[in-house]
Parts: sequence; C-alpha cells; structure tokens
Amino acid sequence: MALWTVDREFDQPIRHACLTASGGSYVAVFTLRLAPDLDDAAVRFVNAVEDPEVGHWALHIEEGVRAYVETRAAAGFPVGYLRVTLVEITLHPVDSQPYRFREAAVMAMTQAFEAVGVELS
Repeated sequence: MALWTVDREFDQPIRHACLTASGGSYVAVFTLRLAPDLDDAAVRFVNAVEDPEVGHWALHIEEGVRAYVETRAAAGFPVGYLRVTLVEITLHPVDSQPYRFREAAVMAMTQAFEAVGVELS
C-alpha cells in the first residue's frame, strides 16, 4: 500500500480561536513544520520550542497529529515518511484549552495535506 507524505519542507501555521463565545472563549495558535523524511517510514513528532511551559501543550498537539494520521489510515490513505516539528506556539493565559490545541493540530495537518500531500508509490 502506498504512503502519503509532503513533497517539501514547509511551515503550516494555524490559528483556531473564538473570542466571542460566552464563557467558552479559546485560542490555539502555533506553527508546524512538515518535512518529508524518506529514511524513516514513520511519522515523527518533534517539539523544537525550548520554553518548558510548552511541553504540556505540545503533547496535545502531538495527539492531534496522531489522530489525523490514524484517520487517514482508516480512510485508506496512510501517512508516513514524515517529520512534524512544533516550531512556534502562542499561549493565552486564560483562553488556552488543551483539546483546542488537539483540534487545531488536526486542522493544520488537513490543510497541509490538501496543499502539498503526495502519494509515494
């Protein structure tokens, strides 16, 4: 079965926010760098942000990346040979919510593969 990856290294920014919801405002803003890694068939996630406060949030972003990969595999379009690196993140002291970062990661991966996803044969 063929695997899907990206055709070049590029940055995929994402802003997932709603500031008008009464009592439910949220902000998830970060950038993922996607790059083909033809030496490894897996999907690797790397947190390149050096701020120690980011570690907790990076876990939720990685969960979103993994969820996207699982959904694609279940649909018959498995992803591999890919390195996904968290290169930038903005945290809001009140409106950052873990599950919104997970949702945003799925959105970022979807946008990335719509733009530059390629099938390896």
